[in-house]
Amino acid sequence: MSEQDKLLLELAQYKEGYEQANTLCSQLMEMSDTLQKQVETMEGQMAAEKEKFAGERDAMKKQFANQLNQLQEQARTEQSQIAAALRSEQDKIVAQKDQEIDRLQGQLSRLFEHHTNNEQDVAKPSEPAQDQQQQTSAPSTTVDIESHEKYIELLNKAKNFEEQYNAEHKRASGLESKFRLQERIKNTLKSSSEKTVQELKQKIDSLEQQLLVVSQQKDNTKSEETSDTSEHLAKITELEAANAQLSRENSLANDQNIKYTQEIASLKLQLNTSSREASNEEESAERIREAKKKNEELHSQVSELTESLQTAESQLHTHKMQLKERDSQRAELQQEIQQLHEELQQERTKKQEGSQPVVNDEIKEENEASKEHSKVLELQIALQTHQNTISDLQQQCNSLRQEILERNEAHQHELATWESKNKKMEQAMNEALQSQTQKLRSYESSYQEIESQLEQVFSQMNELKNATEQTGILQDEVESLRSQLALTEKDLATHKELLHQERQNLEASKEIACDLQKHILSLTQTQEELQHNLFQLQKEYEELQLKAVRQKKAFEQEKNAIVFDLLQKHHSFHEDEEDDEELEYSSPHPSYSYETPGSRTPMNGNGSSNKRDEKKSLNLVKQK
Repeated sequence: MSEQDKLLLELAQYKEGYEQANTLCSQLMEMSDTLQKQVETMEGQMAAEKEKFAGERDAMKKQFANQLNQLQEQARTEQSQIAAALRSEQDKIVAQKDQEIDRLQGQLSRLFEHHTNNEQDVAKPSEPAQDQQQQTSAPSTTVDIESHEKYIELLNKAKNFEEQYNAEHKRASGLESKFRLQERIKNTLKSSSEKTVQELKQKIDSLEQQLLVVSQQKDNTKSEETSDTSEHLAKITELEAANAQLSRENSLANDQNIKYTQEIASLKLQLNTSSREASNEEESAERIREAKKKNEELHSQVSELTESLQTAESQLHTHKMQLKERDSQRAELQQEIQQLHEELQQERTKKQEGSQPVVNDEIKEENEASKEHSKVLELQIALQTHQNTISDLQQQCNSLRQEILERNEAHQHELATWESKNKKMEQAMNEALQSQTQKLRSYESSYQEIESQLEQVFSQMNELKNATEQTGILQDEVESLRSQLALTEKDLATHKELLHQERQNLEASKEIACDLQKHILSLTQTQEELQHNLFQLQKEYEELQLKAVRQKKAFEQEKNAIVFDLLQKHHSFHEDEEDDEELEYSSPHPSYSYETPGSRTPMNGNGSSNKRDEKKSLNLVKQK
């Protein structure tokens, strides 16, 4: 055979292997389609679960927000109530203090007005008293001295009263400063209460921020979970093939379990019919426990089988990945083979054209033959490499097939062993049930009682579950209430401290008010004494004024009488002088008179003395 025929045979073999690989690939593609469908169903389920989870999350957020709003409203109402109570108490205290201060200020203003009126009353009569003293200084010097002394005493008393008033004014200013300090303390207390309210608001804002952070963290965790789910989906696609096989095996096991359950139901009916005759409860309970233990052992064996199947599925997935890689390599080889086929066809066409007789082209044919020979060698080398790769792939496929067959045989052997074990267990169970049928007939009455007791126990358990759930909810509420109570207790402690301080301030203000009242009483007493003294002094001053008026009237009467006498004397004197002058003119010369000198001398002496006295009296009257 020529080399071309060998190449054609090898290509035919390679095509057969390639067709087998294509069949395997088609099977794998079908498996992948089924897996994709299952993945799509799982994705739909996951999306539905995500939607449910999102709805539950929104509901929880709404509940949590409602609870927060309720707590905030409760805290605000409590704060408003406490603040209103404190404000009402503070307003009452301030009103009382304002009333006391207004009363004290009114009393002080009254005292001041009374004092100023007294000073004016004392000052006004002093001026006419001085005028009267100036008018009556000459006749009533003793009376003026007494009134002046009393006036000095009154001035001294007024000065003392002014000093007392200044001292009281200083004390009142000190009390006003104390009251201002109390008002400052109240303002500071109000500001501190407002600060506490602001701190509570800040705490609430911080809690809301923490809730937002928690919600963000939850969203981040959910995003991470979604990323994890995308990763898990890839794993799920790998495990779904194994799950399909397991589902088949589980379906078989379920069929067997259904058979077993039917047999057990028939046995239970037989037991119910035969339980009337049974009397030993302890033996039946022990046998039931043994049967339960056997069932648990079977369940453990089934779980072991599922684990082994999962490992086999993981191995199958790895083999599938390897097969996919080999398929890609085969596709590359097919492309190379197609290129080789095209080159061979081109060479054949060239050979057919070269077989025709051509004259004068021998040199060209030799060159072409050498080129074709080199190309054939290259193709042979490439075919050998491809054959080697194909042989390697065939060996790997054979090894994989052998491994798969061995594993299938091992699984079948394990299944056969498990079936034999199950059959043995069924036989043992049948024998045990047959042996126990006679003994369990006497257990019907006790079994019914036990069922009733179990029903009661289950009902009690359900009630306990509900109670535990309710207790958990109540515990959460109690914890929240305790936290609220702790906050309210802190607020109450602060408010109690504030109330204690305010009470101390009230006591101090009460003491100050008592001192003011005592001082006011003492001032009223001193004022009454001063008023009494002023009244007495006014009476004495009026009496002195009356005496001065009487003395003035008497003095004026005396003065008028003296003036009248002097005028009469002066008038009589002038009349006498006129009479004398008339006599002198009418009488003769003195030398011709018959009178003696002794008779004239005394008359001249008396007249001169009287004239001197009259002149002195007139001068005195003028001076006065």
